[in-house]
Amino acid sequence: MLVSSETTSPALVERARDVQSRADAKRQVIADQQWKTVQEEDRQNRQLLELSEQILDLTKAVHAYANAAVEARRLAGAHDAGAVAVPPLPEVAHAHQDASRRVQGVEG
Repeated sequence: MLVSSETTSPALVERARDVQSRADAKRQVIADQQWKTVQEEDRQNRQLLELSEQILDLTKAVHAYANAAVEARRLAGAHDAGAVAVPPLPEVAHAHQDASRRVQGVEG
């Protein structure tokens, strides 16, 4: 809002400046809140990415375990028709421990 001091009273000019200052302050408050929202969304996106990576790691570990179990049963079937217990694979236990640590880090 442009007000010429030549055509208006000093009080009116001062009032116009006050109105402009309040409007500027309100815009700054809104901009600050929007920036906080962007930062929070970024934090949530990073957390979602971390959780997605953990899910992928666990899915790979389960897949490796399932493949090992199938292979163990196939080999056992070739030598013996009896049931075969498949022990936990180290990579499955390792992936589970890593994922557990990451989840605790995300939640903590």
